[in-house]
Amino acid sequence: PRGMSMTAYAAAKLVWGPDRLLSSLAIAGTKRARDFGATDVAKGCWAFAKLRYVGEMTAQGFWQAVLPVAAQKVRGARFVDVSMIAWAFA
Repeated sequence: PRGMSMTAYAAAKLVWGPDRLLSSLAIAGTKRARDFGATDVAKGCWAFAKLRYVGEMTAQGFWQAVLPVAAQKVRGARFVDVSMIAWAFA
């Protein structure tokens, strides 16, 4: 999961996200969402929100898969992760 979230985060920091890359990351994130830690949730969600990758079919699958994980992980997360998760879902 860390590879997916860090790749997405790096792309978002560069404001660079071709559909093929984002789609692949969303599919991987959807499959592994249950394995995510708080930092993975935070960076993955923040990246997709920053790149406005929300309406595409693969993006919707990602958001649906990660929502219950985010709700669970936010309880024990560091402040920085909570703030990134909150911003992504705002």
